[in-house]
Amino acid sequence: MQTLKTMKFPLFVKKDIDGFFGLAIDNLVQMILIVSFCKMLCGMPDELVFGVILPGAAISILLGNLFYSWQARRLAFNTQRDDVTALPYGINTVSLFAFIFFIMAPVYEDTKDPYLVWKIGMIACFETYHSKSSPTLYTCRYCNYIYLNGFRI
Repeated sequence: MQTLKTMKFPLFVKKDIDGFFGLAIDNLVQMILIVSFCKMLCGMPDELVFGVILPGAAISILLGNLFYSWQARRLAFNTQRDDVTALPYGINTVSLFAFIFFIMAPVYEDTKDPYLVWKIGMIACFETYHSKSSPTLYTCRYCNYIYLNGFRI
C-alpha cells in the first residue's frame, strides 16, 4: 500500500466525465421544469424566473457541488483511499413537484400574485430544510387564510 506522501489524488478521473454529464442533464431537466411550472402554474414573469430564480438555483448547484467535492477530497486524503467520490448535489425532483403543486400553485390560484407565490415558496424551502418541524405551517400576511402543508385552511 502506498503511503500518504506517495499516494496521488487526481482532481479528475475518466469516470468523472460520465458522472458530470449525468448530473448536468438531470439539473438541466430540473431547470426546464422550474421555468415551465413557475410560468404556467404560478404566473411568474420572465424577470422573476430568469432574473432571480434560475441564477439562485445555478449558484446553489455550483457551490453545493464544489463543497461536496472538497469534502470528498479531504476524506480521500484523511483515509488514504483513492476510491472516494463526492455526492452529487442538485434539485430534488419530488420536492420540486411538491413545492409547485401543493404550496405555490394553490397560493397563486387564490391570490394571482406571483411575487407573493415566490415569497411563500422561499419560506417553505427555508422551513423545510432548516427545521425538522412537521407539519409545516405557512402564513400569508396579505391574505386572511393559512396554508398547512399546501392546503388552505
